[in-house]
Amino acid sequence: RLLYPPVRQPLPENAEPVIAPPVPSLRLALIAEGIEDFCYLKLLRQLRDTGQGRARLLPSLEKALKQADEALTSLDRLIRSQTDYEHDPKRLHEERRKIAEAIERLIELLGE
Repeated sequence: RLLYPPVRQPLPENAEPVIAPPVPSLRLALIAEGIEDFCYLKLLRQLRDTGQGRARLLPSLEKALKQADEALTSLDRLIRSQTDYEHDPKRLHEERRKIAEAIERLIELLGE
Protein backbone atom coordinates (compact mmCIF):
# COMPACT_ATOMS: atom_id res chain seq x y z
CA ARG A 1 0.00 0.00 0.00
CA LEU A 2 1.15 3.50 -0.75
CA LEU A 3 -1.01 5.51 1.60
CA TYR A 4 -0.71 5.23 5.35
CA PRO A 5 -2.59 4.48 7.47
CA PRO A 6 -4.61 2.29 5.15
CA VAL A 7 -8.39 2.41 5.46
CA ARG A 8 -9.39 -1.03 6.65
CA GLN A 9 -13.13 -0.69 6.33
CA PRO A 10 -15.49 1.14 4.01
CA LEU A 11 -16.74 4.50 5.18
CA PRO A 12 -20.31 4.64 6.46
CA GLU A 13 -22.87 6.05 4.06
CA ASN A 14 -22.90 9.89 3.96
CA ALA A 15 -19.58 10.06 5.80
CA GLU A 16 -16.99 12.59 4.72
CA PRO A 17 -13.99 10.88 3.15
CA VAL A 18 -10.65 11.30 4.84
CA ILE A 19 -8.54 13.32 2.42
CA ALA A 20 -4.96 13.60 3.54
CA PRO A 21 -1.68 13.67 1.66
CA PRO A 22 0.42 10.53 1.57
CA VAL A 23 2.66 10.04 4.55
CA PRO A 24 6.30 10.24 3.45
CA SER A 25 7.86 6.80 3.30
CA LEU A 26 10.86 5.13 1.75
CA ARG A 27 8.56 3.19 -0.57
CA LEU A 28 6.91 6.36 -1.87
CA ALA A 29 10.31 8.05 -2.33
CA LEU A 30 11.63 5.09 -4.34
CA ILE A 31 8.53 5.02 -6.52
CA ALA A 32 9.03 8.74 -7.22
CA GLU A 33 12.67 8.10 -8.18
CA GLY A 34 11.58 5.31 -10.52
CA ILE A 35 9.10 7.63 -12.22
CA GLU A 36 11.83 10.27 -12.60
CA ASP A 37 14.16 7.66 -14.14
CA PHE A 38 11.44 6.65 -16.60
CA CYS A 39 10.88 10.30 -17.60
CA TYR A 40 14.64 10.86 -18.05
CA LEU A 41 14.95 7.81 -20.31
CA LYS A 42 11.88 8.78 -22.32
CA LEU A 43 13.24 12.31 -22.82
CA LEU A 44 16.63 10.97 -23.86
CA ARG A 45 15.02 8.62 -26.40
CA GLN A 46 12.96 11.48 -27.85
CA LEU A 47 16.01 13.73 -28.12
CA ARG A 48 18.06 10.93 -29.69
CA ASP A 49 15.35 10.29 -32.27
CA THR A 50 15.17 14.00 -33.09
CA GLY A 51 18.96 14.13 -33.32
CA GLN A 52 19.12 11.15 -35.66
CA GLY A 53 16.87 13.03 -38.06
CA ARG A 54 19.22 16.03 -38.01
CA ALA A 55 22.57 14.22 -37.86
CA ARG A 56 23.26 14.79 -41.55
CA LEU A 57 22.84 18.54 -41.08
CA LEU A 58 24.91 18.76 -37.89
CA PRO A 59 28.01 16.53 -37.91
CA SER A 60 28.70 17.47 -34.27
CA LEU A 61 25.61 15.47 -33.32
CA GLU A 62 27.28 12.13 -34.07
CA LYS A 63 29.30 12.10 -30.84
CA ALA A 64 26.29 13.21 -28.78
CA LEU A 65 24.15 10.49 -30.34
CA LYS A 66 26.75 7.87 -29.45
CA GLN A 67 26.79 9.23 -25.89
CA ALA A 68 22.97 8.98 -25.81
CA ASP A 69 23.02 5.39 -27.09
CA GLU A 70 25.61 4.47 -24.45
CA ALA A 71 23.49 6.08 -21.72
CA LEU A 72 20.38 4.24 -22.92
CA THR A 73 22.13 0.89 -22.48
CA SER A 74 22.31 1.62 -18.74
CA LEU A 75 19.12 -0.40 -18.22
CA ASP A 76 20.89 -3.52 -19.49
CA ARG A 77 23.80 -2.89 -17.12
CA LEU A 78 21.60 -2.18 -14.09
CA ILE A 79 18.75 -4.65 -14.61
CA ARG A 80 19.86 -7.99 -15.96
CA SER A 81 16.63 -9.82 -15.13
CA GLN A 82 13.70 -9.54 -12.73
CA THR A 83 15.77 -11.13 -10.00
CA ASP A 84 19.29 -10.00 -10.99
CA TYR A 85 19.85 -6.26 -10.71
CA GLU A 86 22.44 -3.78 -9.45
CA HIS A 87 22.42 -3.24 -5.68
CA ASP A 88 25.17 -0.63 -5.50
CA PRO A 89 23.62 2.88 -5.25
CA LYS A 90 26.88 4.45 -6.51
CA ARG A 91 26.52 2.62 -9.83
CA LEU A 92 22.88 3.67 -10.08
CA HIS A 93 23.76 7.32 -9.51
CA GLU A 94 26.63 7.07 -12.01
CA GLU A 95 24.26 5.79 -14.69
CA ARG A 96 21.77 8.55 -13.87
CA ARG A 97 24.56 11.09 -14.27
CA LYS A 98 25.44 9.69 -17.70
CA ILE A 99 21.81 9.94 -18.77
CA ALA A 100 21.56 13.54 -17.52
CA GLU A 101 24.77 14.52 -19.32
CA ALA A 102 23.53 12.99 -22.58
CA ILE A 103 20.23 14.88 -22.25
CA GLU A 104 22.02 18.16 -21.59
CA ARG A 105 24.39 17.67 -24.53
CA LEU A 106 21.58 16.90 -26.98
CA ILE A 107 19.49 19.83 -25.76
CA GLU A 108 22.50 22.09 -26.23
CA LEU A 109 23.17 20.87 -29.78
CA LEU A 110 19.54 20.68 -30.88
CA GLY A 111 18.61 24.00 -29.34
CA GLU A 112 15.57 22.55 -27.59
